[in-house]
Amino acid sequence: MNVSEAMTMGVETISPADTAQYAAARMKENDIGFLPVTEEGRAVGVVTDRDIALRCCAEGRDPHSTTVREIMTRNVIACRETEELSAASRLMEQKKIRRLVVTDEAGIVNGLLSVDDLALRIDDPSVFSRVLRQVAPGPPKSPAGRA
Repeated sequence: MNVSEAMTMGVETISPADTAQYAAARMKENDIGFLPVTEEGRAVGVVTDRDIALRCCAEGRDPHSTTVREIMTRNVIACRETEELSAASRLMEQKKIRRLVVTDEAGIVNGLLSVDDLALRIDDPSVFSRVLRQVAPGPPKSPAGRA
């Protein structure tokens, strides 16, 4: 099975010049926590709800004037829509990520592949289980001074 058969199409994207507040509003409106950042259709970064919380709000920046470019993750991990799903799942496992940006052969963003997509489409539950173990957060840390 190819990535194109499992990926989520019609992905929302955002510009690096947009504000963190606008990104957060788009995430809320679409009930998502991840946006590929694109210029001319190509991914130049990704921004998550966590990026907004930690790199903008927690640092005391104004979300109305802080740009996505200032808080985005620049290292985009992507796969081609023509790749085998098994290769994409191994990449997610190796990089310990929950989402891959999916591009066409020209590098234009066409969709996303998430662990949710894998859960719905992979026939072998052991593959999904292995990927999930690698990307799922560990148990919560206990507050200092508590057992």
